[in-house]
Amino acid sequence: MSLRIRKLSFLIFILLLFTGVLGCLDQSSQAEEFLKKAQKHYRNGVEKAKDWTTLVSKPQNAKEFREAISEGKKKLKKAAEEIKLSQKNLREIKKLNVPDWRKRHADLLLKVCEKEVEALQVAVEASKELERIMGYVDELEDFSSSFSEAASHFNTWSDLWRKKEWDEAKKEAEKAKEKLESAKSSLNKLKELDISGIDGYVKALDLCINLAKASSRYADAAKRKDYSAANDAASDIKKYSQDLEEMKLSKLDFNSFIDDSLKPYLYRIDKLAEEAEQLANSANKLYNKNVK
Repeated sequence: MSLRIRKLSFLIFILLLFTGVLGCLDQSSQAEEFLKKAQKHYRNGVEKAKDWTTLVSKPQNAKEFREAISEGKKKLKKAAEEIKLSQKNLREIKKLNVPDWRKRHADLLLKVCEKEVEALQVAVEASKELERIMGYVDELEDFSSSFSEAASHFNTWSDLWRKKEWDEAKKEAEKAKEKLESAKSSLNKLKELDISGIDGYVKALDLCINLAKASSRYADAAKRKDYSAANDAASDIKKYSQDLEEMKLSKLDFNSFIDDSLKPYLYRIDKLAEEAEQLANSANKLYNKNVK
């Protein structure tokens, strides 16, 4: 009876040992499945992040930028979800009864994911900066519209001046002044963005406003036949016109400004991508050394 119990105990021990070995093999297989899932989700996340970069790099006008920002935020959200799923699968590997190298491999890949999460956070910051910049687009459009209308009033003033219709000419000069002051108000708000060359446009607008005032004075003096006042106004008109002609204004390139604003963020993203690649290479070497 005692011998049978001993034999039975020994058989149970062997059975348990054999089952444990099989369990270990099964978990290594499970680790591979989790790894495949993690890699798939990571690739999906990276692709979504690349889509964001493409979206914010292509727009050429305000409408396209707004659409790109909106669509880009969706891409970043989806990318974050995919990376989170990748991390979840990698953490599952660490719970398994697998060789130590597999856990170290999972740790390295988790660090790769962390770099990608950091990069996505930088992309979110960049999107917020783009949204802030795009908040000024209306000011830019208002400036452009007001300035164009002012130029139109100046052209009408010139026609009325030739016809000596002084009352109407004065009205057009006043309208030009009003539009220029509106343009200056919009431009002053745009100065908060620190766009290169914008100060020159502010100075040019001041000259234009003075030109409009002088034009109004001229029409008023001409109507009253006050030749002395008319000559003074004409002298000012000539001076302000010459000053404007001598100004060398650089183009207000809003798209280039946006590109320059994005560069620091894209640089940080590239650096994080390099760090992630180095970690991924280390993970691949570890895997290949133990599997292939």
